[in-house]
Amino acid sequence: MKLPHATYTPFEEIDHTADVGIRARGESLSSLFVNAAKGMMWLIYPHALNSDAECRDLVRVHASTSDTLLREWLAEILYVHAAKHVIPRHFDIRSISENKLEASVRSTPMSDAMCNDVSEIKAVTWHGLSIKRDGSMYVAEIIFDI
Repeated sequence: MKLPHATYTPFEEIDHTADVGIRARGESLSSLFVNAAKGMMWLIYPHALNSDAECRDLVRVHASTSDTLLREWLAEILYVHAAKHVIPRHFDIRSISENKLEASVRSTPMSDAMCNDVSEIKAVTWHGLSIKRDGSMYVAEIIFDI
Protein backbone atom coordinates (compact mmCIF):
# COMPACT_ATOMS: atom_id res chain seq x y z
CA MET A 1 0.00 0.00 0.00
CA LYS A 2 1.31 3.44 -0.88
CA LEU A 3 0.15 6.57 0.87
CA PRO A 4 -0.32 9.56 -1.46
CA HIS A 5 2.19 11.89 0.24
CA ALA A 6 5.01 9.36 0.56
CA THR A 7 7.77 8.95 -2.01
CA TYR A 8 8.30 5.38 -0.81
CA THR A 9 6.11 2.46 0.21
CA PRO A 10 5.62 2.93 3.97
CA PHE A 11 4.85 -0.75 4.60
CA GLU A 12 4.29 -4.01 2.78
CA GLU A 13 3.28 -7.51 3.77
CA ILE A 14 6.08 -10.08 3.76
CA ASP A 15 5.72 -13.83 3.50
CA HIS A 16 6.22 -16.02 6.52
CA THR A 17 5.57 -19.75 6.78
CA ALA A 18 3.26 -19.86 9.81
CA ASP A 19 2.62 -16.24 10.75
CA VAL A 20 2.34 -12.89 9.00
CA GLY A 21 4.78 -10.00 8.76
CA ILE A 22 5.43 -6.55 7.44
CA ARG A 23 8.41 -4.56 6.25
CA ALA A 24 8.00 -0.94 7.32
CA ARG A 25 10.04 2.04 6.14
CA GLY A 26 10.48 5.60 7.32
CA GLU A 27 12.62 8.62 6.69
CA SER A 28 12.99 9.01 10.46
CA LEU A 29 12.63 6.73 13.46
CA SER A 30 9.31 8.44 14.17
CA SER A 31 7.90 7.81 10.68
CA LEU A 32 9.15 4.21 10.80
CA PHE A 33 7.22 3.58 14.03
CA VAL A 34 4.08 5.23 12.61
CA ASN A 35 4.29 3.18 9.41
CA ALA A 36 4.87 -0.04 11.37
CA ALA A 37 1.73 0.68 13.42
CA LYS A 38 -0.29 1.47 10.29
CA GLY A 39 0.99 -1.71 8.64
CA MET A 40 0.05 -3.85 11.62
CA MET A 41 -3.46 -2.39 11.77
CA TRP A 42 -3.82 -2.76 7.99
CA LEU A 43 -3.14 -6.49 8.39
CA ILE A 44 -6.08 -6.70 10.81
CA TYR A 45 -8.51 -4.20 9.24
CA PRO A 46 -7.50 -3.42 5.63
CA HIS A 47 -10.81 -1.69 4.87
CA ALA A 48 -10.82 0.66 7.85
CA LEU A 49 -7.41 2.31 7.36
CA ASN A 50 -8.87 5.70 6.42
CA SER A 51 -11.89 5.69 8.73
CA ASP A 52 -12.48 8.61 11.08
CA ALA A 53 -10.92 8.37 14.50
CA GLU A 54 -12.78 9.54 17.59
CA CYS A 55 -11.09 8.02 20.65
CA ARG A 56 -7.72 9.29 21.84
CA ASP A 57 -5.15 7.54 24.01
CA LEU A 58 -1.74 8.61 25.23
CA VAL A 59 0.76 5.80 24.81
CA ARG A 60 4.12 5.72 26.59
CA VAL A 61 6.63 2.91 26.24
CA HIS A 62 10.18 2.40 27.50
CA ALA A 63 12.78 -0.15 26.39
CA SER A 64 16.51 -0.77 26.36
CA THR A 65 16.97 -0.61 22.56
CA SER A 66 15.13 0.78 19.54
CA ASP A 67 14.26 -2.78 18.38
CA THR A 68 12.69 -3.53 21.75
CA LEU A 69 10.97 -0.14 21.73
CA LEU A 70 9.35 -0.96 18.37
CA ARG A 71 8.05 -4.27 19.71
CA GLU A 72 6.72 -2.63 22.88
CA TRP A 73 5.06 0.16 20.84
CA LEU A 74 3.24 -2.31 18.60
CA ALA A 75 2.29 -4.52 21.56
CA GLU A 76 0.82 -1.49 23.34
CA ILE A 77 -1.27 -0.63 20.26
CA LEU A 78 -2.56 -4.23 20.20
CA TYR A 79 -3.44 -3.86 23.88
CA VAL A 80 -5.37 -0.61 23.27
CA HIS A 81 -7.18 -2.34 20.40
CA ALA A 82 -8.18 -5.38 22.47
CA ALA A 83 -8.89 -3.71 25.81
CA LYS A 84 -10.89 -0.76 24.50
CA HIS A 85 -12.49 -2.44 21.47
CA VAL A 86 -11.22 0.24 19.11
CA ILE A 87 -9.26 0.27 15.87
CA PRO A 88 -6.16 2.47 16.25
CA ARG A 89 -5.82 4.50 13.04
CA HIS A 90 -3.85 7.71 13.52
CA PHE A 91 -0.51 7.83 15.30
CA ASP A 92 1.15 11.09 16.36
CA ILE A 93 4.52 10.47 17.95
CA ARG A 94 5.22 13.37 20.28
CA SER A 95 8.71 12.28 21.29
CA ILE A 96 10.96 9.36 20.50
CA SER A 97 14.48 8.27 21.36
CA GLU A 98 16.24 4.91 21.23
CA ASN A 99 14.58 3.80 24.46
CA LYS A 100 11.49 5.99 25.04
CA LEU A 101 8.38 6.89 23.08
CA GLU A 102 5.32 9.01 23.77
CA ALA A 103 2.48 9.18 21.25
CA SER A 104 -1.12 10.15 20.81
CA VAL A 105 -3.18 7.37 19.22
CA ARG A 106 -6.60 8.10 17.75
CA SER A 107 -8.95 5.19 17.20
CA THR A 108 -12.30 4.27 15.69
CA PRO A 109 -14.79 2.42 17.92
CA MET A 110 -15.29 -1.12 16.62
CA SER A 111 -18.66 -2.03 15.16
CA ASP A 112 -20.03 -5.49 14.38
CA ALA A 113 -19.63 -4.77 10.66
CA MET A 114 -15.91 -4.07 11.13
CA CYS A 115 -15.42 -7.49 12.73
CA ASN A 116 -16.25 -9.37 9.51
CA ASP A 117 -13.38 -10.71 7.43
CA VAL A 118 -10.60 -9.49 9.70
CA SER A 119 -7.37 -11.16 10.77
CA GLU A 120 -6.38 -11.59 14.36
CA ILE A 121 -2.90 -10.75 15.55
CA LYS A 122 -2.18 -12.38 18.90
CA ALA A 123 1.27 -10.92 19.51
CA VAL A 124 4.28 -9.09 18.13
CA THR A 125 7.10 -11.61 17.99
CA TRP A 126 10.84 -11.27 18.48
CA HIS A 127 11.50 -13.50 15.45
CA GLY A 128 13.78 -11.57 13.08
CA LEU A 129 12.80 -8.23 14.59
CA SER A 130 15.28 -5.57 13.59
CA ILE A 131 15.64 -1.94 12.60
CA LYS A 132 18.26 -1.22 9.97
CA ARG A 133 19.40 1.72 7.88
CA ASP A 134 19.11 1.48 4.10
CA GLY A 135 20.68 4.67 2.81
CA SER A 136 18.59 7.49 4.23
CA MET A 137 15.72 5.18 5.22
CA TYR A 138 15.00 3.20 8.37
CA VAL A 139 13.66 -0.29 7.60
CA ALA A 140 12.13 -2.78 10.03
CA GLU A 141 10.78 -6.28 9.59
CA ILE A 142 8.22 -7.47 12.10
CA ILE A 143 6.55 -10.89 12.36
CA PHE A 144 3.19 -11.23 14.11
CA ASP A 145 1.75 -14.33 15.73
CA ILE A 146 -1.69 -15.06 14.27
